[in-house]
Amino acid sequence: MKTTKTHQILASLFIICLVTPTAFAEEWNADGDGSSWEDGDNWNTDTQPTLATLARINLAGGSDVFITQAGEQADRFILGQGATGIQKLTIESGGSLTTDSGTVSRIGQTSEGWLTMNGGTLTMSGNYSSDNGGRLIINDGDVNLGGNSTVGTGSAGFLEINGSTATIDVAGAYTFGNFSTTIFTLDSALAGVSEVNNTGALNLDASSTLTVDFRGYDFSTNKGSDIVLFDYGTLGGGGADTFGTINFIGGFGELDYITGGQIRLLSVVPEPSSTALLGLGGLALMLRRKRS
Repeated sequence: MKTTKTHQILASLFIICLVTPTAFAEEWNADGDGSSWEDGDNWNTDTQPTLATLARINLAGGSDVFITQAGEQADRFILGQGATGIQKLTIESGGSLTTDSGTVSRIGQTSEGWLTMNGGTLTMSGNYSSDNGGRLIINDGDVNLGGNSTVGTGSAGFLEINGSTATIDVAGAYTFGNFSTTIFTLDSALAGVSEVNNTGALNLDASSTLTVDFRGYDFSTNKGSDIVLFDYGTLGGGGADTFGTINFIGGFGELDYITGGQIRLLSVVPEPSSTALLGLGGLALMLRRKRS
C-alpha cells in the first residue's frame, strides 16, 4: 500500500509539471546586430522571447535594446540584475511588447534599468517594480499596466512622464514608496502632461517626491488652467495621501489631491523671472527710501 501511494503521489507531481510550465530565461547577449529585440541572434537561445520565456537584459557594461516591430512578447522581463552599466529597453513608434505573467517584471532589480516609451504599446498582465535607479520613462505611446506596481519601495525608483501625447492606464494599485521620485515635464499643450489613469488604489508614501517642470508650458494662452496628474480609484497607503516632497520648476500651482478622484494642479502660473524679481526688489528699495 505504501508503495502504491508513493507511486500515485509521484505520478500526480509528474502530471502537474507537465500542465504547469515554468518560464525559462532568455539572456540578452547582443551577439546579433547588438540592439534589436527582434533579432534572435541577440539572445542566448538564438530566438527572441515568447510568452513562455523570461527576457533578461543584464549585460556587463550596459545594454541599449530597441523594440520597433509589433507583436513582441515575453512572460516577463528583468532590466538590470547585478551587471554593470545601465540596461536600457526602448519601445519605438510601431513597436509593441506584451507580457502575460503574474510574476513581477523588474525595471532595475539589483542594478539599474530603464524602460523608455517613445511610442508603440506596452501591455502588461502582471505588475512591475522599479528600484535601484530603475526608470519608467514615458514620452509617447500607450502604456497598460494590469497588476499592482511599485516605484521606489526598496531603493531609488523613478516614473518620468514627458509631454501630453501618451495614454497611461493602470488597472491595479500603484504604490510610490519612500525612495520614489515622480517627474512630470509639461509641454505647450493645454493639458500639459499625460495623466495617469489609475482605476485601483494610488498609494503615496510620506517620503515620496513629486517634481513638476513647467518650463515647456505655454503660459501665454494657458495661464490659470488646471492640470490633471493622476486619476485614481482610491487614495491612501500607509497613512499617507500626499507626496512628501514637492518641487516646482518654472511655475506654480496649488496641488489638490481629492476633488473628483484626481490629483490636480490648480490655476497654474509661471515662476517670476529673475529680471522681474530684481525689478520688484528695486521697487521695494525705492519705496523704503521714499518712506524714510
